[in-house]
Amino acid sequence: MTVRFARIEVPYTTHTMADGLATFDASVTCIKLLIWIIKTSQEVKRFKNYCEAVHSTCTVLLSMLERNKQVLQQDVTATRLAALLKDISRFVHLCTNEYNIIQQAWEVMWRKKLAGMLSDLREWVINVILETSVRRFTVLMQSKLRFRID
Repeated sequence: MTVRFARIEVPYTTHTMADGLATFDASVTCIKLLIWIIKTSQEVKRFKNYCEAVHSTCTVLLSMLERNKQVLQQDVTATRLAALLKDISRFVHLCTNEYNIIQQAWEVMWRKKLAGMLSDLREWVINVILETSVRRFTVLMQSKLRFRID
């Protein structure tokens, strides 16, 4: 069936509600995809600044470990924490200086290596704090026992 409109024949088709809903669903999916792309690009823009902040924190922690090197000489957790801090510093250096925008986007969207490293960092910092606290407590208790014995 065709409809004649101003000397132009336009084919007339009947559209069902299912066709309208399918079109609406497709447009909603496209909008969601567009929102995801915009949010991801914003995260990629913030990623370099975030890496620089993480790098400064790692530098401070490494310098603290270096200053207390004699105290933490036999501490296994402190050496593991130092190794993790060096790995994070290397990775952050790559992200801020070596990686291009595509590699940064890949890290933000799929790899998420930095998030895992920061999670490990939190755990190792807590372990070092607990271990040094327990060691100080035992040294304090041993000194009190020696004082009582003497």
